[in-house]
Amino acid sequence: MFTPSGGFNMRYLLIIVLLLPVFFTIPCVDSNLAAEEAGMKAPPFSLKDIQGNTVRLEDFQGRVVIIDFWATWCHECEDVSTELDRIYRKFRDKGLIILGISLDEGSGGTKDVKNFIKKYNLTYTILMDDGKANKLYKIRGLPTTLILDKNHVIIEKYIGNVFGFENRMNSLLEKLYQTGQ
Repeated sequence: MFTPSGGFNMRYLLIIVLLLPVFFTIPCVDSNLAAEEAGMKAPPFSLKDIQGNTVRLEDFQGRVVIIDFWATWCHECEDVSTELDRIYRKFRDKGLIILGISLDEGSGGTKDVKNFIKKYNLTYTILMDDGKANKLYKIRGLPTTLILDKNHVIIEKYIGNVFGFENRMNSLLEKLYQTGQ
């Protein structure tokens, strides 16, 4: 920043001043639900699971549902997927449904997803996005996890691998099942 003669180089100052807005406008991962989604009914969808069977959100009416948008190439999705599987194993006897919606595409997409499921020993339902579900839910980052109450109203949304995710989810689900929502 300083010139050999000991003076301050204005060019460095100009660069710093020009770059400051970039650092303060980069979107952060927000673990809170976007205001426009709070209390919204989850849009219905119909997707194929990895065996080719059709699964519809409405098939799980009256049950708490977690929807997780993810992909095999997303490193944060690995951690969230394993946490979701532990959550599923803990709450499945209470009726919890987890629908992992993979955004993997192409001819090898299903094979990659099957390998991912096997590698991480996932036991919850995995669906393949048809290119419409992620647009319907306005997915902007992976993983994106939505928690729906028994009426399929979105009550929480997490984007990314949020610190304390599993503990937050366990606490929220305990409350949901205690209140019967």
